Amino acid sequence: MTSTSTSKSTAKLDILDATQKFGEQWVSAVKQSQSIAVDVARAFAQAVPPTPLRLYEARTSVGLPDVSALTAYGFDLAAELLAAQKDFAVTLANTFAPAKTA
Repeated sequence: MTSTSTSKSTAKLDILDATQKFGEQWVSAVKQSQSIAVDVARAFAQAVPPTPLRLYEARTSVGLPDVSALTAYGFDLAAELLAAQKDFAVTLANTFAPAKTA
């Protein structure tokens, strides 16, 4: 039984290792595409004339939120929702997992 137990343990580690490597590659690809998008946005921003100062002042005088602050808030909210969803999914998975014996 030791070899079966060892092979199951090795399979679990192999799957976790492969999953981790895939995740790292995915994050790397996302960061590369984001870098390209920022480069394109910068090139576009330099090619297009800047927004007239009067329009910017009108936006701030009306009380519209700062785009950076609004974006940061949106991501903070998304992180909180994702954390709550993770807690729920882990709890649900543990509910269906067989009980471990010491």
